[in-house]
Amino acid sequence: MELTREQELAVYGQCSDPILFLVAAQLLPKINGSLPNWLDNLLEHHLVAIYDASELHYNPINLIHHGLRGVLYHGSKLDQSLTGIQTMLQGNLWFKRIHMEQALSELIKEHQQHQTPSDGRSLDKLTEREIGIVRLVALGSSNKEIARQLFISEYTVKAHLASVFRKTETHTRAELVGKLAPTQQ
Repeated sequence: MELTREQELAVYGQCSDPILFLVAAQLLPKINGSLPNWLDNLLEHHLVAIYDASELHYNPINLIHHGLRGVLYHGSKLDQSLTGIQTMLQGNLWFKRIHMEQALSELIKEHQQHQTPSDGRSLDKLTEREIGIVRLVALGSSNKEIARQLFISEYTVKAHLASVFRKTETHTRAELVGKLAPTQQ
């Protein structure tokens, strides 16, 4: 008996170890609103990325918001695609930096719109430099990478991060990035 694609995915979905699923772009409808049920179910337990995608067909920021791990574009060089796959297998995202920055900017704007004046988690307390560092942290940059990109020392990055943690009442990078998500009201 041959299984349908949805049945096969259901079997893989029961595996306890996360798997990176590469879904061919031509199998997906244009994702504007909600995801197809089978893809939504897969995303609950596994890493999912789209391959052989056209830059015109998918909005990468929308894909980021839906929780996909990355996009491998049609015509990408083999070594670039392999680097992307390896990056996603390590749990990181594989999107163009500009798309990551746009998605993060949208999250920050959304977060700030949902803040109330009495909310102690407001990012209004942060300086422009600290917000820049928070953006790079959210993109997964290390202290060394942040220092290199901003032309400052690693010690200065650590000092800014200590200030950010204090002002946002957070203790870890993950907790800090988690506070960027809009609050539910």
